[in-house]
Amino acid sequence: MKILKLVISLLLYNVLLATRTSSMAQTLEIYSALKPFANCTTTVITMNNDSITNIKLTMTPIIFITEPILSSRWEKLIPGRFSLLHRRNKIKHCWATLLILPKFWNILSFNSQFYSHWSDHFYYIRTVENHYFLVASVTGSITGKELVKTYTTQFRSTSYYSRMEVILVNLFPTRVTEKVGVITMEYLNMFYLFHYQVSPGMDIALTKASFNISCKTDKEHLCFEQLTRISMIVTNLNKYFWIVEHSHEQLLSIFSNNTTQEPTAIAAVRRVQSFNDLVAFWILQDVPLSNSFYRCFFLRPQANNGFFAYDGDSFKLHKVDNYYFISCYKVRQDSSLLNALSTPFGNSAWICFVTSFLAVTIFLSASQKKFGSAGFRLAVGIMLESSVLYLLKFPKKYEISLVVGIWIVLAGTLLTNWYKTAFTIEMIVPITHGAPWNGLLNIEGVKVLMPLRLMTANVREDFPHSFYVQLFFAGIQNRALPFVEWFSHNKRLKSYFRMAQFLVNLMPLSYQIMDQPLNSIELESVPIQPILYTEITNLIKHLSSCDKTGFLDEKENVAAVLPFLNDNSDGITYMIGEDKFFTKFLGWPVSPVVRDYTIRRLDVMLTSGIYGYWEGLYKLVRPKKLFHHYANWTHPRLPKVAKLNFNSKIVTAFYICGGCLAVCGIFLVGEIICMLCQKWFNSISICKIR
Repeated sequence: MKILKLVISLLLYNVLLATRTSSMAQTLEIYSALKPFANCTTTVITMNNDSITNIKLTMTPIIFITEPILSSRWEKLIPGRFSLLHRRNKIKHCWATLLILPKFWNILSFNSQFYSHWSDHFYYIRTVENHYFLVASVTGSITGKELVKTYTTQFRSTSYYSRMEVILVNLFPTRVTEKVGVITMEYLNMFYLFHYQVSPGMDIALTKASFNISCKTDKEHLCFEQLTRISMIVTNLNKYFWIVEHSHEQLLSIFSNNTTQEPTAIAAVRRVQSFNDLVAFWILQDVPLSNSFYRCFFLRPQANNGFFAYDGDSFKLHKVDNYYFISCYKVRQDSSLLNALSTPFGNSAWICFVTSFLAVTIFLSASQKKFGSAGFRLAVGIMLESSVLYLLKFPKKYEISLVVGIWIVLAGTLLTNWYKTAFTIEMIVPITHGAPWNGLLNIEGVKVLMPLRLMTANVREDFPHSFYVQLFFAGIQNRALPFVEWFSHNKRLKSYFRMAQFLVNLMPLSYQIMDQPLNSIELESVPIQPILYTEITNLIKHLSSCDKTGFLDEKENVAAVLPFLNDNSDGITYMIGEDKFFTKFLGWPVSPVVRDYTIRRLDVMLTSGIYGYWEGLYKLVRPKKLFHHYANWTHPRLPKVAKLNFNSKIVTAFYICGGCLAVCGIFLVGEIICMLCQKWFNSISICKIR
């Protein structure tokens, strides 16, 4: 009986010990699973406070997460301290996040658990390149095909999985020997489709739910090489999931069978709504069309950086544009008498000439017994081609003859003819104008007219004009808001700072589109006013006053409007200037998609010149309708001769010619008077002698 009690006690003790042991946290060995990702910044997420052993911390920095992240400190901690790891070998940096699923979990609740527990961690690193999301189960019951078939649509469309590559890893490697095991992984195909959804011409890899990867623990680099090759295959499948525009099929029919009388390229340009439709068609023209599955990626049109962007997007920069303006404020002509005489030669040429002239004058004057003005008169007389230089007497020396000979050839022949030729050419060149300003919005008390469409969408008749006016001022306020902080610390941009501050205080920050309309009387005091391209009279009325007014628009629009404004009978000359207050960074918002097919195609389009060709053709076939279009103006109506005034360069040349003739006449009269006076004095002296 005692022996039986002893056996029962031992059995109960073993059962209790086993129960206690199983209730404790399970010990996991994840070194072999993380070994292929030795070059990555690794994060380990456990849900049951599992103890992690057999990890060599010298291999890679590891972030341990044992509870849901509810603090915003990760926003600064993760990108700032774990973004890059300096190594001697040049291996591309990557991120690897190992998620160890709990022992009792349901595959149908995977997505909900992800959002409730782990999404905050992925929120800040979901857009980085080469991010591997490793999923592991302590029981090993999960399979990649089940996970893909259950959540394939969520993996594609959900922003949290944007750049992540989901990999199912095995925490229990198969042992070949005591020290060597086999690492197995499953690379999940986030673009998996059923067989009936795949159309002819599409990649057969779409029908494969996962790809198996295996290697030995002592050759873990082979796993990463396999992973890289499979990643290239799978991520390239994103090209089938981009949404096409409505005009895509119409453009396909035009390029395949053009039934119109126009060339194919011109017919395509005429039938698109905007140039962005043409770009989207060229990018996706080689992708087969299919409506059997959901397309989740959208190619957004070109926009200004900071507008129409979503959180986590990057930006493909195309160009940086500054707005240009037209104004006649303090515009002056550069046609003064001194300017007309000096423009044939540059500053360096004039410096060399004056230096040579002084050297020759001093040398010739010093060669005489008494220092006088003979050297100056000889140097000037040679340049003026005077014929009375024989009256000047100089010593007959070789050095003096050599200097005079060189001066006759260079200054008296080459330089004078060169100057007369250049001066004649300068009379043909149109007159230039200048203005004291470098910008428009930095002028105190300025009033600027700005097209309504620059801050709003295309103006249509569906909404009242006041609606677009409110959108216009709201857009200006949003543009000026960052400048208040940027310009406040710059002493050189005080005028820009005051302008930005004034525009920000124009409306309250809580302003909404559906609020009460703004007071039109208050808006009249705003220095920037909207204008439509049909308001030609309003434009000319404000600009022709030549006060502190101007018209601000894009560079190509300003260049097109300038000839129309300068074709006026009032003699007003308008000039173009650059203003950097509303600098635009034009490009494409890029969604976080691994190996984005559209961006790679767009790079080819930009670097090969295809984009520039289509852009030029689009502007040629469908030019913008600006002020001169609505004024029915196609070419200058006033003849160029009618624009000549007393300040023109040709009239200035006449002034110079008249001045030279007047000086010659004065000297001629002076010589005649001197000759008559000399004869009179001679006659008086003869009479006295007699």
